[in-house]
Amino acid sequence: MFTKTQHVAKRRPITDKLGVMAWQEDADLDMQLKSAQKMGLKYMRFNLEIAPDYVTGTKNFDPAQFDSALTSALKLDFNLIVNIYSLPWSNWPSNADDPTTHSRLTPDELANFKEICQTLVMRYANQNILWEGFNEANGGFWSNDGNAASTREDTMRAWVDFDKWFGQLVKNHDPTGTYATLSSTGYLNYRDAEGHSTHDMVIYADKFGLFDLNADLVSFHPYIMQAVNGGRPEILLRDSLMRDMPPSAQGKPIISTEFGFSRSEYGDETYKWQGYWDWESAANLTVREILVQDLLDFPIISLYALKAGKNYSILNQDCTPNLVGQAVANLIGTLSGYTLAERIQVSKDSELMNEVYCLRYSKQDEVDILVYWTPVFYPQNFEVNIAGKTITLKGLPAVQYLKLI
Repeated sequence: MFTKTQHVAKRRPITDKLGVMAWQEDADLDMQLKSAQKMGLKYMRFNLEIAPDYVTGTKNFDPAQFDSALTSALKLDFNLIVNIYSLPWSNWPSNADDPTTHSRLTPDELANFKEICQTLVMRYANQNILWEGFNEANGGFWSNDGNAASTREDTMRAWVDFDKWFGQLVKNHDPTGTYATLSSTGYLNYRDAEGHSTHDMVIYADKFGLFDLNADLVSFHPYIMQAVNGGRPEILLRDSLMRDMPPSAQGKPIISTEFGFSRSEYGDETYKWQGYWDWESAANLTVREILVQDLLDFPIISLYALKAGKNYSILNQDCTPNLVGQAVANLIGTLSGYTLAERIQVSKDSELMNEVYCLRYSKQDEVDILVYWTPVFYPQNFEVNIAGKTITLKGLPAVQYLKLI
């Protein structure tokens, strides 16, 4: 089990950084968890959704309802990422926000929700859990108006105040806990179709003190739209740089707790917003985004999802890895215990999509491994000189692994 020191470590074995999300209510969760363990994933994220009846006070909240899922994951040596949120469906999506809380929740509901959060943090304390701020509060989860959640002062201040409150809760009641604030949709310099910028939202939230002393990490969900260079993740090397974060966040590493590439085969229109990819493209892009996030020194890189979310699943219905899951398992098997040593310059093109990406990974007492790819297919090969030896690289969008024997 990792400690806070490891949760926030930017440069460590890539396979120690990798995780995935699961839904605790799935009937075959135990099978999913065992498959994820066999793949070599280290983190398991749970979104603990608090049912409306508990938030409204119609029913008494029973915290034991989450014990089975979290305990099962811990027994398999997963490191937990836990997010707590609530969607009171009686007030969603058509009704306006409460004028006092500037959220879907009434004052009484928000008070009940906070009490439930405290109960859960205290119940699962001392297990080195990474706790995360309210899920995608800047999107459509905190407010009925997703635009207001990322642009309006009263709405933004409301969820920032909650995130700060939750961070203090973790510090007060979980001595081994780590806290990741924000849990934002998109990536730092993402701009949606209506022109709303994630970066502008981050700067705005910073004015209200989001990145206070209780925040150890800053989490994003860097889903890349198909409309942006076909979803090629290399754009993160331009659009997700720590240097673009406000000064108060500079010492808090960026992590990902959701990302992936939707496949149309499942036909779930809920996930059409990002675009659709075929299986091979989704597998290639997923592995490349993992490597890009490692290159950006993300301490934690966590996918969406095991089986939930259908279009994004990395497991088949029988809980065996699908094509995307197999590609992730192959990366883990090949680079197990390996840490990024350097990026080797092959080409000098200023356009991210024309570059050759070549990374050297090292592990004590083992030969180094070159990991390389090109965002688009190139018919010609490329050459790189390493320790006086010329190595030929293929221009392929599928990630290649080469042991430097």
